[in-house]
Amino acid sequence: MAPAFFGPTGNIREDFLEEAFLLQYHLKMSYSDIRSMPLPYRRWFIERLAKEFKKEADARKKASDERQGLRDIPMGEMSDMMNKIQQDMPQNTPERKFNNG
Repeated sequence: MAPAFFGPTGNIREDFLEEAFLLQYHLKMSYSDIRSMPLPYRRWFIERLAKEFKKEADARKKASDERQGLRDIPMGEMSDMMNKIQQDMPQNTPERKFNNG
């Protein structure tokens, strides 16, 4: 095993390479620019990219749901709808009894 003072090893190197790949692939940054970029800036670009991907995915899901006629219903509204349905159901339905044997 090589001494650690020769540079990053293990997960640190792999983490940097993952970040470099993402920035090169999606933002077309050069490897030398990524290497010289301070760590907080590099992380900011990665987090901002993730935020943008999430926003795009949410927009695609919303468009897909609209095409299918689906919509999000808040839980409070859903509860109100269920209560209304139960109140509108006829109350004179006979009870069902099950035979145990």
